[in-house]
Amino acid sequence: MLTIQLLGKVHIIFNGENFEDQMSTKQTALICLLMLSKGYEMSKEKLASYLWPDSSEEAAKYNLRYNLWTIGKMLSLKESGEGLILSKKEYCRLNESIEFDCDRIRLDQFNPREAHTLDELIEFRKLIRGDFLEGLYLRNCNEFNEMILFERVVCQNRQLEVLKALLEMYEEMKDYANMLQILNELSVIEPYNDHFAIKTLDTYCKMGNRVAAIHYYKQFEAQLRRNLNISPEEALKKYYLRLMTSADQVSKESSDQKNQQRKITIEVDSLKSIEFYTVAEIIRKIIKAVKPDELLLLNRRYLLDLGYITNELMILLEQNGVSVAEVQECVPSVRIFHAYKALLEHLSAYYTIEIKVNNPDALDEMSKTLL
Repeated sequence: MLTIQLLGKVHIIFNGENFEDQMSTKQTALICLLMLSKGYEMSKEKLASYLWPDSSEEAAKYNLRYNLWTIGKMLSLKESGEGLILSKKEYCRLNESIEFDCDRIRLDQFNPREAHTLDELIEFRKLIRGDFLEGLYLRNCNEFNEMILFERVVCQNRQLEVLKALLEMYEEMKDYANMLQILNELSVIEPYNDHFAIKTLDTYCKMGNRVAAIHYYKQFEAQLRRNLNISPEEALKKYYLRLMTSADQVSKESSDQKNQQRKITIEVDSLKSIEFYTVAEIIRKIIKAVKPDELLLLNRRYLLDLGYITNELMILLEQNGVSVAEVQECVPSVRIFHAYKALLEHLSAYYTIEIKVNNPDALDEMSKTLL
């Protein structure tokens, strides 16, 4: 059985053994190209032009021949000796007698014009763990790198379609908590989409949280002005004005919300030798202090990224039925930074949070940057 993960960090698992670390980037790219053309033969000339564009024709053919041989040695059936790739004189293709599973191929099975069950849509959603071939770049291979960018756009569009289908289904079920989760993910892909913003305001109102709706609008408007120097569309502004028509009611709700809130004081120690130690401690104590349902309204991707440094968060996600199977082995620091910032901004709609660091001189570098 061959399992190939192309969405997010590349993983190539054959008969239970990981091979991605044993392969060069060009061997990985070669498998990817053949996987994308599954069911069809691909000319060796085209493969060579993708991967060795600056080499002479003879050198490019030799490089391709050598890498095909290397892959065949690593990924072959013990019984028959057949390799993953069937190579002919001018063409090669994947050996379809080898059973395999590829997330990118499975994602193609989603059709927005067909009816899918909730479980099917959830499985499609789980497939998208990150960008197509995340972190893979071939120097001086412009055509290949352009292909990666094109595939990322294709996968992102497919992700949008899956999330929109889930949003529609959750709306029919009146499952507003999951609607907010989906809307959060949609806003990461299209942060300036007024339609998604209106839907978010409407969902907060249906949940009876008018104050959170107003807070969200103000954040969305500020983001538009700060980053694009534009104001929201008329439809969104009109929706917001309707929210504000009853000033007394809004004031009362704000007062009630404030009374329901409590100030959270997070007191932590530092440990300079462990990366993200203090930030992880802050998150761990926040989990104990806030309501789980409010915490879980944060975008699922942010929660999974923070779960990389906080086991308690992963446990909470599992306890609430959130799949953690897609957590990556290594999450880039910049994603943890953004997720931590998003967490505090999200919880500020419900709580006032004060953070005290007992020994700031012992802060690790990553936590020092964040705090």
